Amino acid sequence: MFSLDIRPPSAPSSPQLVWCLLVEGRRRVIGVTAGFLLPQKRLALRRKLLSLGLVHLLTLSAHLAYTSPTGDPSSLEPGSYLVEDRNAWELAYLSTPGTARVNTVVGTGILSAGCAPGRVLLIRPGGLGALMFVGCVVREIKHRWPESVVAVSCAPGGAEVFRGMPYPDAIEPYPLPADRLKEYDVVIPLEGATEYGPDATRLHAADAFARAAGIELPEADAARVPAFCVSELEREAILLRYPRSARPRLALQVFGSAAARSYPLDLTKQLVGKLTGRGWEVMLLGLPGTVPGENSREDLSMGVINCAHDRLSFRESAAVVATSDAVLAPDSVWTHVAGALGLPAVALYGSESWMLRTRFYRRTFALTSGKCPLAPCHHWPKNPMHYPENGPCAKTGQCEEMRWNGGTESREVPAGEGKTRIVQVPGVGRIFAAVERLRP
Repeated sequence: MFSLDIRPPSAPSSPQLVWCLLVEGRRRVIGVTAGFLLPQKRLALRRKLLSLGLVHLLTLSAHLAYTSPTGDPSSLEPGSYLVEDRNAWELAYLSTPGTARVNTVVGTGILSAGCAPGRVLLIRPGGLGALMFVGCVVREIKHRWPESVVAVSCAPGGAEVFRGMPYPDAIEPYPLPADRLKEYDVVIPLEGATEYGPDATRLHAADAFARAAGIELPEADAARVPAFCVSELEREAILLRYPRSARPRLALQVFGSAAARSYPLDLTKQLVGKLTGRGWEVMLLGLPGTVPGENSREDLSMGVINCAHDRLSFRESAAVVATSDAVLAPDSVWTHVAGALGLPAVALYGSESWMLRTRFYRRTFALTSGKCPLAPCHHWPKNPMHYPENGPCAKTGQCEEMRWNGGTESREVPAGEGKTRIVQVPGVGRIFAAVERLRP
């Protein structure tokens, strides 16, 4: 174990390993690692550190308020906490100067096929879609070692994902109070396993998490499909709130968790107009305040219900999905909820490969456009840059692979001197046709 103190912003006077955070576009030096290296070298170093199971003990001497990895308002009281590598430095940066200290712990442990693990703790604060696949790992551990006790340390919002599963045995808070460590025999951090880990761009997400934990999943496709469920009580409650009509119902997620995973809003509006014109009832899903419109019943056109305006909980939104006839979403938790529940779905992919996410969902149709030469770029949305610096998306401010997912359409535009010309612009017809094929 070695200790690092948070240092004030300053330029290193000699070539040394320096930890840098980019906050609002400004470079801040706060500790020791490879901040001065080129991006490819930094990624290689982080993958090497990830293979060591790098986590930290964050010690706070003052109260800290922050936003959790699942978007929930959170706070930490003075004390010591087990925290993921990058997240530890983020929290330390947010703390009052002089009140945070980071102690680095390397090699917390992995599972071994030769011995029963006893009490196991998996650490993965978010996001919600990733936690669905962590559930696949928990299921396999419980299958191999039924007597083991498996817990997951995750942010409060993440706990709602596991309410729809028969496991884990316990949910621990994240960050984890240090005094809880004595309760577990094996502690396994899953940081970056599907973002920048050694298997992130070549293995399915469930397999990447399993490999990070030291096990392999069975060959059967079902091992990579989360065992998520929505109770009958939850279904009945949401149908009382949103009674079904004669229209087929489509659950549509408006935005992904990052810009590189989101379909443009202007095209979404066009698509919704075409769908409602064909008799679909569209349920808009999203975080509160993120979906335009004030009236939850009449937002973009007739037949549209803005569930985001109604500030539904994760479980309530899951019930909306479960009681819909079809789902349309980007690479997100709702794609995985639909896959787990066996619902027909259209998934829109841009920066990530659908083969690493929805490949084993038998009723999910993944759409890609093939328009971006870098796609799938596997761009990590937590990076301060929304898009890869060397790609077309950074210039246009939109994920080009996502923008063209609906196909093309011809449009007549002015060409000067009273003339016009025909140009190809992004359309929505391809997505519309895919959804129409799901009509019950």
